[in-house]
Amino acid sequence: MINKKSSILSLVITFVVMGIMGMQLFDLKFNNDLDAFFPLDDPDLIYYKSYTEKFGHDNDYILVAFENQAGIFQQDFLLRQDSVAEQLEDIEGVEQIISLVNLKKLVKGPMGYLEIPYLHLDDPAQLEKDSLKIIKEPHVWSQFIAEDYSSTKLIIMHRKFENKKLADGFVSEIHRVLSQYQFDKVRLAGRPIGERAYVWAVQQDFTFFLIFSGITILIMLIIFIRKPSMVAAALLISLLSVALTLSFMTLVGKEIDILSTLIPSILLVVSMSDIIHLFSHAKEEYNAGTPMQTAVNRAVGKVGFATLLTSLTTAVGFITLISIRVQPIIDLGIYSAIGILFAFVLTYALFPQLMYLIHPNLGRKKSNKLIKKILDTLYHWVLRKQKLIIWSFIIGFLVVLYGISRLEINAYLIDDLPKNDPVRADFKYFDSEYGGTKPFTMTIWMADSSDIYNPRAIAMIDSIETLAHEMLNANNLVSPATLVKSIHQMQHSGLASAYQLPGNDRDWDQALRTIKKGKVEQRFFKVTDGYLAQISGFSRDQGSKDATERTEKLRTVLNQWLNEDSPLRYRITGSQLLIEKSHATLSMNLMKGLFGAVIIVSIIAGYMFRSWRMILITLIPNLFPIMAIAAVMGLFGIPINLGTSIIFAISFGIVVDDTIHFLSKMREERIAGRTMIYAIKRTLFATGEPIIITTIILTSGFAIFCFSQFAATFHTGLFVSVSFIVALIADLTLLPVLILYFLPRKVLRRK
Repeated sequence: MINKKSSILSLVITFVVMGIMGMQLFDLKFNNDLDAFFPLDDPDLIYYKSYTEKFGHDNDYILVAFENQAGIFQQDFLLRQDSVAEQLEDIEGVEQIISLVNLKKLVKGPMGYLEIPYLHLDDPAQLEKDSLKIIKEPHVWSQFIAEDYSSTKLIIMHRKFENKKLADGFVSEIHRVLSQYQFDKVRLAGRPIGERAYVWAVQQDFTFFLIFSGITILIMLIIFIRKPSMVAAALLISLLSVALTLSFMTLVGKEIDILSTLIPSILLVVSMSDIIHLFSHAKEEYNAGTPMQTAVNRAVGKVGFATLLTSLTTAVGFITLISIRVQPIIDLGIYSAIGILFAFVLTYALFPQLMYLIHPNLGRKKSNKLIKKILDTLYHWVLRKQKLIIWSFIIGFLVVLYGISRLEINAYLIDDLPKNDPVRADFKYFDSEYGGTKPFTMTIWMADSSDIYNPRAIAMIDSIETLAHEMLNANNLVSPATLVKSIHQMQHSGLASAYQLPGNDRDWDQALRTIKKGKVEQRFFKVTDGYLAQISGFSRDQGSKDATERTEKLRTVLNQWLNEDSPLRYRITGSQLLIEKSHATLSMNLMKGLFGAVIIVSIIAGYMFRSWRMILITLIPNLFPIMAIAAVMGLFGIPINLGTSIIFAISFGIVVDDTIHFLSKMREERIAGRTMIYAIKRTLFATGEPIIITTIILTSGFAIFCFSQFAATFHTGLFVSVSFIVALIADLTLLPVLILYFLPRKVLRRK
């Protein structure tokens, strides 16, 4: 029972709690860890973690390309690169700098092994000869020289950074060094570069969405509520819901990532639904001549339970995201669900009390004339054009099925970077000119755990490299086989033609003995750890779908060749494999999550009406918008990926709210003894206006996401908004028709 004493007490308790929790906002942080998108509890992830303990993370590198229009073998250009390389080596965190200007090869001479640079920077005349020699060695120029000969590449190998601050500081130091030298163009790519660009864009989106979502909601409230005091109260509750959720996230150690930037805007918009329905019913009671205190109490009694159910179903929709076993998506689902429940509690802890204490002059105004006219038209359609409505949705359903048949799962590494971001262009440059930026990783070992350095195993590894290049487009590969080739070349005066596996027993014996006794891996690169060896390199980003298909084809070939009788075993691993696996399992996980949400909503519908038919009546109008989203994505070639997968859960969780409000009012009218036709009329006119208003507010709020720099966020805003509109049409046309056709005519009894 709401009265002056309980209202003041509720306000005091709420604001004290908010004051305590609000202190946490000062510790709010942003996160750039893209490893979080790996699938949880996956055997491949467990294996990859054991791999990193031996060889380190396969994506701890930064690629730098230096362009020179006058030619890449100009002395001044190369000397500048050499100075850059020397300064970069002094940056804390750098483990190795690999570049054409500091690259050397060992050559066996009369006095032992000599280190000879590929480029003699102090002798311009020799540089021309060096360039001709390098062109004869594909394993060198393909790694360090662009395909169009416009630039050269430098590789910065670095340690694993524990947090964003260290990674950002490292990248800033690299930029500081590069800024001291003049080049025609410098391009950078690599995980720290991509993560920094992501976080910068995330911070921009976070601020933009928070401000403009608030402005949009304010405009919608002014239009539909009109009373300044109630507009301020509604906006205050929405902002407090956001603040309380962000405070809770900070308290439990959750940092803001690319997906959790959506949470504030989602809460600002979704919390409005509770407020609008509560305000509309209170206004209806007040306009009927009921005193304000009684009107508020009756409104709470009438819509309180329905609003609780809608909050639970919306939360359930978000909770289904835990079926996608990727931590940022799980976090989005969990914290959005918690925020929605916070919004419900704050709405009923503050709005009725503020309404009672402020006692706004609502007047005796009638409903919005335009909305009333629309509802009147829809009511006559429901009565007179039932078959037309059903056949329209059947035709739409067939179109939807065709669109869904064209839907596919696919993603690219830099999809979510803003289209005009220079980092995006740099990544594409390395893909086109240097064989890619994505790490390729494979481990090999002998079945009997013996030494990998034997002629048969090395020859097989060389063949695997060839297959990986041909089938996966893996480039610049490094393995025990490439090390043996380098040693063989070294023992034959460094001749380009000698970069191959030994051709006789004597050469094999010399090469393998040199590797085992000369600690060659310490001077060149680490490719073995105990009995385990690796093949590593780069690959172009051709999409997760293409990469998954190519990987499966390679596995098929290798499994036929490296059967149980083979002395060699292999396993494809790496960070990119894990990301691609996350994408590949999306469809099954999405179905699991949506199926769980459907079951819960069905239970709620069955409980409200004690009828199994209500399950069908409830689900059809709410599944149709979700299927429509998938169809539109299929028709326009927009794939499902980790970014767009959240659309379905968000949509289903929210669109079912209006259905529950409609059915709740319908149940109330039937319990009161009204006929089916009259009950539908009263329900349509009583809930139609708040349903239309909340849909407009929800659509306007989510449409803000269409201004995002990220493709996934843009698609979320676009398709969720589309689903709201489709759901509105279904709830106000198809739902009443289904009730007329399938709901029993007997009058319900209150229990």
